[in-house]
Amino acid sequence: MTEMQFDNSLKQELIKKNVWNEHCPVSLHRIKLLNIDYINFSGEECSGQIMVFDVVADNVVKIFAKLKQIKFPIAKIKLINEYNANDEESMADNNSSSFCCRVIKDTDLYSIHSYGMAIDVNPLQNPIIYNDQNPHLVLPVGGEEYLDRSSISPGMITRDVVEIFKIHGFTVWGGAWKKPVDYHHFNVPRNVCERLAAMGYDEGVAFWEDYLNSKIKAGEF
Repeated sequence: MTEMQFDNSLKQELIKKNVWNEHCPVSLHRIKLLNIDYINFSGEECSGQIMVFDVVADNVVKIFAKLKQIKFPIAKIKLINEYNANDEESMADNNSSSFCCRVIKDTDLYSIHSYGMAIDVNPLQNPIIYNDQNPHLVLPVGGEEYLDRSSISPGMITRDVVEIFKIHGFTVWGGAWKKPVDYHHFNVPRNVCERLAAMGYDEGVAFWEDYLNSKIKAGEF
């Protein structure tokens, strides 16, 4: 897994497709493009790309390296601009991704994806359930097959996967939420994201390291 050059043509595409705009909570130059190696559902080694906030990039690399090591299958990893910044289209294609500047559904609050500090993994096997609706809305279509979380199929989030994300700072798992239940979603806590976004890179790295170390010392990781 390596960091790739974020060239001007990609920057222009992200702006054109509204993956990023000037109102987003982080500057585009703080977003890093990573090449990620993973194992697909056929057991083959594949490569994809993901965009994340610069300070957490090393931890994201470690997360996916560990997922590959334990042979956790991932359907695909593509940039959200390939879906015109449409989260539902990305979910429908069972795509795993991170950065996309957008608000949370039915709110005016920026998603943590807008900070490049949230990651979605295998949305089909780990759907989102809008359980405030009657009947419940499950996305993507087909995710209904995976609502029984006691019957584990390949690609479904397990406690081991949750722990991998947790020890690298992505401590919030949507599968533990009440409304909605979002099994494919992980993120860094919002207050930490907001603080990192307000800091320069060097200050952010120091803060992030102190934050992770404090969690380790407290026995939370």
